[in-house]
Amino acid sequence: FSVLSNRLAAFGLIIIRSFSELALFTFGLAFVLLAFVCGITALKEDDDDFNTISSATKAFVQMLLGMASSDQYDHLATYMAIFTGVCLFKFVTVIYLVNVLVA
Repeated sequence: FSVLSNRLAAFGLIIIRSFSELALFTFGLAFVLLAFVCGITALKEDDDDFNTISSATKAFVQMLLGMASSDQYDHLATYMAIFTGVCLFKFVTVIYLVNVLVA
């Protein structure tokens, strides 16, 4: 492959490295998501969004993708333990993991 064109070979190597970094980021994000979901679910608060692992995963993914409304965050402020976990999750995923992906 590299005999035909050095540019194509270099492009292929960059693509392979980029996909491997993206895969590491995705696996890291999945494990962080799973850890926070299990931890928040174990608190046994009375919030319907965080009673089960599946509903907590849905809520965390919505928050991660920016699909959560401000009303959901206002509602979480009444449950201080969950709100602290959500803020920590947002910090870890948005600031730390994205910086790891860029680096």
